[in-house]
Amino acid sequence: MQGAQYRLQPSPSLDNVGFAYRCRSSARRRFPNRHAARKRLAISGSAHAMTAQRISAIQEGQLQPMFGGALEIPSPSPTLLIETHRGEAGRAYTRIIPRHVLTLFLEPAAVWHSADGASTSHIFIPANTVVMSLRGRSESVLWLDPAQVLVVEVSDRALAEAAGTLFEAQSFELMPSPGVQDARLSALLQALHAEQVSGYGSGRLFVDGIEQALAACLVSRYSTRRPKRRVRTGGLSPSRAKRLVDHIQAHIGSPLPLDELAACAGLSSSYLSRAFRETFSVTPHDFVLDMRIKRAMELLAQPGNSILDVAQLCGFQTQQHFSRIFRQRVGVSPGQFCREL
Repeated sequence: MQGAQYRLQPSPSLDNVGFAYRCRSSARRRFPNRHAARKRLAISGSAHAMTAQRISAIQEGQLQPMFGGALEIPSPSPTLLIETHRGEAGRAYTRIIPRHVLTLFLEPAAVWHSADGASTSHIFIPANTVVMSLRGRSESVLWLDPAQVLVVEVSDRALAEAAGTLFEAQSFELMPSPGVQDARLSALLQALHAEQVSGYGSGRLFVDGIEQALAACLVSRYSTRRPKRRVRTGGLSPSRAKRLVDHIQAHIGSPLPLDELAACAGLSSSYLSRAFRETFSVTPHDFVLDMRIKRAMELLAQPGNSILDVAQLCGFQTQQHFSRIFRQRVGVSPGQFCREL
């Protein structure tokens, strides 16, 4: 089929800013810096792996990783730390966790647990249960069963921003729990686990979006206090919306984390997440994906650009992730798209 015309699948985010995403096969401009972009991507990935932060606790008087062993896949976000570990039967420890930590049990397990020297309790934890840490308190744990767990540390900043956006509150303290079964909370953590297993192919902006959703869920449902809910003030102003779109277009090959978009708009990350969705009817992550695919269609129509080059120039972590998202939004694979131009 010669001269085929493709459009992105309809998206409210594109309609609201008046974009018509169409391939123009007459475009012939080459993108000269693809090899430099590939090199920068490799260097930045290596640097992040070397400086990755760990979820830590005070054990034996020292701050050290909660779980031993090397961290195979570090989180792309410096504020939402994500680790997967396997608790071994017979393992025991006493520790103080200084931050807000959530543990999703991917398998059922039983433990003996004691806090602040109190009597020991036997706790059975079903699969898909979320345990909320006792922040700043001494606890002793003895694993009775082996189980794989996803451990996530949520930053105070993200929680405070969510509390300030949703409620008339300036701070937040998580209510500790030996286990809650919350479908929404578990689904968010399962999404993080799936993203970790895939090597974080969706990029940091996806993880940032999950962080904001986690913070909003925790602040709304698991606060030690019940502050007054803040009245919603609407979406982004036209000038802020345009500034964000222009920034995304100008940096389409970059990771574009949520805090960068928030700084561009002059808002907190939590407020931007909610206002962005009200304005464009999609999350920042989905909006940026649409923009990346639009740019990819333009580059694929130009001679000499390989699919791998285009994937990297448009900000995708891997060619596989690019191909999957391209097919979802355009309806054909990148290879088929190129063949039918």
